Amino acid sequence: MVTSFTVILLIALIATWYFWKKSPNKKYRNVSIVIAIISFFVVGYFGKDSTAKPNKSVETEKVSTSKQSRFSNIKLGMTKKEVIKELGKPDFQTSRNLTYGKKDIYLVDNKVIGGNYKSLQKQVDKKNAEKKEKQEQLKGAAQAFGKRSTKHLESMPSTYKKIPLDTGETMYSWKTDYGLLVRVDSADGATTKVYKYDKKADDGLGELLFTGQN
Repeated sequence: MVTSFTVILLIALIATWYFWKKSPNKKYRNVSIVIAIISFFVVGYFGKDSTAKPNKSVETEKVSTSKQSRFSNIKLGMTKKEVIKELGKPDFQTSRNLTYGKKDIYLVDNKVIGGNYKSLQKQVDKKNAEKKEKQEQLKGAAQAFGKRSTKHLESMPSTYKKIPLDTGETMYSWKTDYGLLVRVDSADGATTKVYKYDKKADDGLGELLFTGQN
C-alpha cells in the first residue's frame, strides 16, 4: 500500500509541474496538487506505522534460536534448580524428568544424568566411554597387583598397605590413578584375589577383578 501511494505521489508531483510550467491548466494542476497532498499524508502515516511495528516472526525465531542454544549449556551433574534457572519453567516436570517441548532432561537425586537431545547424549556417550576405559585400566592394574610377590609388596610399605586379618589371610591395599584396589592372600599363601574397593561393603571388597595362584 505504501509503495503504491509513493508512486502516485511522484506521478502527482510530476503532473503538478507539467500542468503548471509545460502545459498550463489550472484545473488539472489543482487536482494534481490535491492528489499529491493526500498521497504525501498516506505515505507518511502508513510508512511510519510499518517501520514501527516489529517483525513478530523474526522476533519469535530469535527467541526460539536463543532458547535452543541454551540447551547446550545444560551439563551432566547440574541440579534441577540450575536447569530451570537456565531454561525457565518446564512444560512438564516430575522428580525424574524435565520436559521442554520435545526435549526431555533426565534426573536422579535432582541432578542431570542425561536427556533425549544431541548435546546431552554426547556428554553421556563420552562419560560412558571414559568410564569403560577407566575400568579396563583398573583391571590391568589389578592383574599387575595380583601378580606381584609379597616380598615386593612388603618392600614398599608406603605404596602397599599391609593388614593382617583374624582369618589368617593377609590384605594389601594400593591406591592407583584409577581407583583403590584391595588384594587378599589366602592363609596358606596359595591364592590371591584382587578386588575393587567398595566403601559401601562391610569388608570393603567390591567387584572381583583378578584371581591367581601363587
